[in-house]
Formats: sequence, structure tokens, C-alpha cells
Amino acid sequence: MLIERLEDERAMVRRSSLQILRNLILMFPSLIHEVLSVISLRCRDPVLIVRRFAVQVLSQLLQEFPNNSQLLNEWVRTVMPQIFDIEIKVQEKVLEYLESLLLNKIQNTSISIDNTDNNLPWKILNTIIKMKMRKHLSKACNLWIKNGVVTNSIINNIQSHIGTNNNIEAWVFLVALAENTNLPNMNTYFSNYEEIFVENNFCTSLVLQALRYSWKSLNYEILKHLHIYLYECLQQFKINFGLISICLDIIHNIIHYLNPDKNNNLLETNMLNLIKLSEVEIAKIFESEDQAIEAAPNYLKAMFTLGHAAILCSCKISPLSLRILQGILLEWDILPEIIKKIEQLQASAVTILGQQSMRDREIAKEVVPIFGKLMRQEINLNSLVQIPVRINAAKALADICIRFTALVEPYLPDMCVSMKDSNPQVREAIMVIFIQLLLEDYIKVKGPFFFHILTMLSDSDEMIRELTIFLIEERLLTKNKSLISQQFLQSIYHYNNYQSQHKVYHLKLCEKEKKILTLPGRKNEKKRKAIYDFMLDHLDPPGKIRLLVKVTSQILGGTCVDLIDIKKEEGACVLKDALYIISNNHLRPSSFNKQNDDDQGESEEYTVQTITSTSNAISIIIEGIKKHGLEVLLPILIKLRMKLSILKSPLENDVKKILIKTYSEYNKDQLANILSEYPKLEKEVEQFKKQIEDIRLDDDNFTEEEISPSEMNNQSASNKNLNLRSNLYPKVVLQRLSLSDLLNSRSTSVNSFSPISISNGYNSPICSNPILYSPSQPGPSTSTPKSFKHSDFDIDNHASKVRRLSSFFQNENILTNIDHKIKKRNIFQIQDDSESD
Repeated sequence: MLIERLEDERAMVRRSSLQILRNLILMFPSLIHEVLSVISLRCRDPVLIVRRFAVQVLSQLLQEFPNNSQLLNEWVRTVMPQIFDIEIKVQEKVLEYLESLLLNKIQNTSISIDNTDNNLPWKILNTIIKMKMRKHLSKACNLWIKNGVVTNSIINNIQSHIGTNNNIEAWVFLVALAENTNLPNMNTYFSNYEEIFVENNFCTSLVLQALRYSWKSLNYEILKHLHIYLYECLQQFKINFGLISICLDIIHNIIHYLNPDKNNNLLETNMLNLIKLSEVEIAKIFESEDQAIEAAPNYLKAMFTLGHAAILCSCKISPLSLRILQGILLEWDILPEIIKKIEQLQASAVTILGQQSMRDREIAKEVVPIFGKLMRQEINLNSLVQIPVRINAAKALADICIRFTALVEPYLPDMCVSMKDSNPQVREAIMVIFIQLLLEDYIKVKGPFFFHILTMLSDSDEMIRELTIFLIEERLLTKNKSLISQQFLQSIYHYNNYQSQHKVYHLKLCEKEKKILTLPGRKNEKKRKAIYDFMLDHLDPPGKIRLLVKVTSQILGGTCVDLIDIKKEEGACVLKDALYIISNNHLRPSSFNKQNDDDQGESEEYTVQTITSTSNAISIIIEGIKKHGLEVLLPILIKLRMKLSILKSPLENDVKKILIKTYSEYNKDQLANILSEYPKLEKEVEQFKKQIEDIRLDDDNFTEEEISPSEMNNQSASNKNLNLRSNLYPKVVLQRLSLSDLLNSRSTSVNSFSPISISNGYNSPICSNPILYSPSQPGPSTSTPKSFKHSDFDIDNHASKVRRLSSFFQNENILTNIDHKIKKRNIFQIQDDSESD
């Protein structure tokens, strides 16, 4: 029940449920594994007070259970991202507990004791590294620096862990701090810079990243020698390709610092020399097989040096080098085998070509079609080489789109199709790219791109679904609050791939886009509804009434005058989706009251005058919806039902349900005008209610009768596992009876028990009609309902549903004691069921 209340429509109920669950977990720690995931979801709640309190609950639980690895992982996964929350109060709450759990718990190694409390901050940092959330840590450090929380004492405590078991975690923390402030005493760790490159691993990368931000702490002589050493290492291709960009950044900064007058000339000379050396190394690939084998170990290093050095100077890469890089992508099959064994080669070529395209439009013209071809290629799921190639091609196209938008536009559909790639890494990267382009207005949101992003809400990967929700809510809708309201109506046509001779909705899509990125037909109905529910959740009150008016007039009204052809599956699905949206509770007046309650729950953020004006505006909208329903929606629903009745469309029942629901919202005085226009409407509505009820009962019966033999055997087999104590109590078996059986049962069933005879330790059946078996002997289920006809449900002789009671007992005394209770229960059960019907 409490878990269900976490999904309640009222924010204060959700918050209170979180509080109760927290208290229960503190009392019964074993509950944490069952409710942790649902508590975590509230960190993304649409209401501020619930989000903030969910962060508090998870953090307090981690304080109480620091050794729980599942809780730690969930805390990092769900609480840390809220450091980027749009609400300052949520950011402050995350920062408060990060300070408590991480920053303040780090002690100097000289006084640190190996216990749970002291190990927690390092566990948090280790989890942050594993989940690739260092940007979140950097954001927290940025806020701490601004607030004056980080002191030299705290930095010294972190530095004291360098060289210990917490070495990696300490460097990660120092890098995050170095990005935002100057760190003291770092020259101690950089003075022996030659030793840094010996291991050439992840720790080396972290130390160089810290050096990139903290090089000013070194004295003049050390900086001078560091520049010479790094430059010589790059010339000889001794530095790992992943560290080349960092080393070039350090050289760039040192040259500007040491030579303020002639820094440009010196930097230009150094970079030009590195470019020439790299081009010579790259050209060896086509000179001879022996030279290709000789160049293979340094090939990636030469490519990265070439790409990054070209960025830092005005020199351009030679046409020969460009052709070689393009050939790596287009003519892979003819390359020497030794070169093809380099896994990152093609992905690196894409990166360098993308960098050069940003500098020169002519290069971009040549390169963009190659990237488009890479996006269209089918990739092997098991290939670790092709996946980064496609991701890098998409990122390169996005970068070029920023500078030369017109060149990339023809290839955007290919990027869209890749949003449905079989690999989740590709899907995630493309989706993030599109949202970034939409945010910066490099592509127009009026196109199909927003619709394509919404399809990711039904992605098979949970992380992608959560990321999609986050990016839409926190980025797109923050920038354009009316985005969904503007696009909602078109989405119905788009997802159903509806084409019409009338100008209802026209958007040019290639065949591959239509096939992959639209959701037509009944098979995709659930996916479409998931998108509609999300959009309805994020509609503001004015947007709701606008949507209601548009859907009523354009789709329901359009169907009445044959603008929408429901004889085709696409048209029928458009109408069915429209009916689903119209009947949704989000468009009912009651939903506005609940939303108003949530707003008042956050009254600390607003003045009384603001709340009053908002309430008045919502009241006007509610009145508008009621007036629209009475004057527009009801008449159109009546005409639409008549049309569907003539066409014998299965959608008629859907219209009847909405007609009943809408009709019931008004009293007879309000309905006077429409009843005068349609005198038979009242009787028809009553008739529709009975028809819908009969259909519902038929569906229930059909569901109950669809019990497979295997399920029956499973039910019987499960009886063997019951303990002796459970056999002491009666087992209630449900069965529907026809009217004739009902009349007979009233006169005979109560007293139809036969005498008890004990045989082999088991009782004989106590009911005369069905054949029952003992718990130790599985037999056919007695709960299978009998079929009945609709005639049993006329108004005068409405047959109630009767439940039969059969049970097994261990001895005659038990039966004697409860016999009278069983008789009374049978009688009362018949009465209760007739009342419920």
C-alpha cells in the first residue's frame, strides 16, 4: 500500500509515504532491498518538495547503513545527478549530504582509523568513477569553492592519501578541485615529472589532468625543463595516444607563460614540426609493407599528434594526409593486415577529419558525405570497432552542424534512424546529440526530431529511458515550456504515419525513417500511449484546454465529415488515440484541482497573491473545459457514435464509454438544451451503460475461462506444499452459477452436506455437486466458471454471481464447530454479491 502511495497524484501523500518508509527501514533494515528502487524514483519526481525529500531519505539511509553496497550504488546513481537539478533547493540538499558523507569524512592518513565511517568517502568516490560521474563531482566542487566550504586543511587531508590504497580516488577528487581552484603544495607531486610517464596508465592520466590545471605552482626552471621534456617525447612518439591532447595543452600554457612576447612564433614552430613528423609517419602505410609494419606501433600516436597539433596552429594538414585518413574509412579492405589490427584506427580517423572540417568548409564538403555513409552502414553487434566509429561520426556531424548547418541537414535523417540502432551506446549518444542541437536551435524543433526523441521513452534500456526523461524535462521543457502543447496534435498523426489527401498533417520522411521511427498499427499501441501519457503529464493547464479543443474539432469532428478515413487502419488508430487522449484523466477538471494542491504544497516558494491568481486562472480553465464538454464535445460524440454505428466500427464502444463519462459530469438542468435537440439521448446513455457492463462481464468470464491445464496442474501441485496448519481452515473456491442453479442452491445448497467418513486419514468430499480431491491428491480445479448466456442478465431477473464454498477438514470435530458459520457465510455471500452487481 505504501509503495502504491508513492505514485499518488498528490505530492504531500508521496512525501509522507517516503517518510513512513524511511522509518520502517530504520526499524526493519531487511525492507531496504524491496523498496530502495521505488524510493530512488522519487528523486526524479516532478514536484520539488518530493524530490528534495527523496534525496534526504536516501542520504539518511546511507548514513545509517554505510556498508550496504546496493544502497551506495543507488545513492550515487540517483542522488548525484540531482546536483544539476533546475531547482536551487534540490541542489543545496544534494550538496549538504555530499559534504556530510564525502567531504567532511575524509581524514588525514596520520590520524585516520580503518573503520566504516572513514572508508565511506572512498567508497563513494570509487562508485563515482565506475559510473563515470566525475562531471557531477566537479559540479559539486565548483559550488563548494563558490561557497567557501573547501579549505586548505581539507585539500591537505585529500593529498595525504596519495600513494595509499586510495590513490586513484584521491587524484580524481584533486582533479575535480583543480578545475575550480588553485591547489596548494602540488609542486611536491609534479617535481619528478619524468616518473609520471613510466607507468602510462589511468593514474598517469589523472596526474596530467591535475598538472594541466596546477602547472603554475611549479617554479620557472621546472616549467622550462618540463616543456622541453614533453616536446621531445611527442617528437619521438613516446606518449600514449590518450595523453597527447593533455600534454599539448600543457605545452601551450607553458609557452604562453614563459614567453609572453614571442609565444605565438614559438608555438607555431613547435606545432608545425610535430605535424610534419606525424605526416611522414602516417604516409609509411602506403610506401611498403615493411615500413607499414614499422609504423604500426606509432600510427595512432602520429594521428593524434597530427590532429591536436593542427588545432593549436594556423597550419593545415596536407592533402595527402587527408586522403590517407579518408582512405582508412572508405577503403578499409585494401589496407595492410598489420594496420587493420589497430582497433581504434577508424574511430581516430573520424575524429581528426571532424576536427579539420570545423576549420575549413571545403574539407567539410568532402568529409560530411563519408560520415553520412558511416551512419547508414549496418554494424555488427559483436564488433567493438564499429560502434565507436558510428558514435564518433555522429558527434562529428553534430559539431559540423554548428558551423556549417546546411551541409549536414541532408544527413540528419540518417542520424535519426541511428536512434533505433541495435546498440544502446549508439542510441544514447545520438539522442543526447539531438537534444543538444535542439537546445542551441541548430535544428528546428518543429520538424520530426522532437517526435523521434519521444520514441526513446519506450526504449528497452532503462538508462536510456531515464536519460530521455531527464533531458526532456530538465533541458527542452525548461527552455520551451509550451513545446509539448505546440506539437501534441501533430504527434498523433506522426506516430500513426497517417497520410491524407486533405492537408491535415504533412511531413516528409524517407521510407527508412517511416519504418523505424513511426509507431503505426495496433502492435505499437502501448508505445504510443506511453508517449501520450508522458506528454499529458507535462502539459500546463492552458495547454490542456487547447489540446482538448483541437482534438475534438480536428480529429473527432474531422472523422464525422470524412476528413479522416477510419476504414484504413492508420485512420482508425488516429481516432482511437484521440479517444484515449480525450478520456484521459489529465484532461478532466479534477486533475486541475490536484495540480493546484501540489502547487500549494510548495507555497514557501511563492507569495499568497501568486497562489490566488494561479487558482483563479485554473478555475477559469476548468469552467472553460466544462463549457466545451457540454457545448462542443457532447454533440460531436453523439454524431460520431451514429457514424460509427452505420459503419459498424469496433470503435463505437470506445465512443460510448466517453459519451457516458462526459454525460455523467452534468446535471439535467445543464443538459436541457442538448436533451431538447436529442430527446432519446438519456435513454440511449442508460442503454449504453448496460451494454458496456455486459461487455465487461463477458471479458471477465473470458479471462477466467482461459485457464490452461498447466496452470490447473500448478495450482493443484501447490496444494501439496501447504502446511498442516493451513489445512485446518476452509478453502473458498469461487464459481458462477446460472439462474436455475442459483434457485436450486438457495433451497438445497446450505444443507447439502453428506455425513463425514474418514478413510486413510483423509475426509471424503463434503459438497455433493463437484468432485473434490484431498490436498494430497491433485485433481481438476473446482473454480472453473460455468458459461452463461446474456439472457440471464435482463433487468427484471438479474442473476447474481454466486460463490460456492468447498473445504477440506482433518477431523469431524472441526467440521461440527464451523458448520453453522459456513451455512451463514453461503447465504451472506449471495446477498453481498447481488448488492455489488
